[in-house]
Amino acid sequence: MGINGSPTCVLSFGDNDDCHGYLLEAENMGMEQMFKLMNEARLLVGLQGLAGASAAVQNAWAYANERTQGPSSIHPEKKASIIEFPDVRRMLMHMKAVTEGLRSLMYTQHGT
Repeated sequence: MGINGSPTCVLSFGDNDDCHGYLLEAENMGMEQMFKLMNEARLLVGLQGLAGASAAVQNAWAYANERTQGPSSIHPEKKASIIEFPDVRRMLMHMKAVTEGLRSLMYTQHGT
């Protein structure tokens, strides 16, 4: 991606004006505050990943229900939804299990 695709900019906090800074914690505690911030940011990134995975599972499940292919084993005169195929159902259940496991992990981590 390089520097041209990187969302960076120059920040100027009033080089020539009267600027004031405030300590958020005691002196020499900046690194500790930064690590707290980064841990929260990691959880939020994980939550965004979980949201994307949940949406993917829901969309895959809906698609598998509406997509038909071949005759149904129960009603041969009708086409079968691909969700009736064992391998498709296995893949969907795997996706759901992983996503629900991630959700459980997020709930557990949020409580600590």
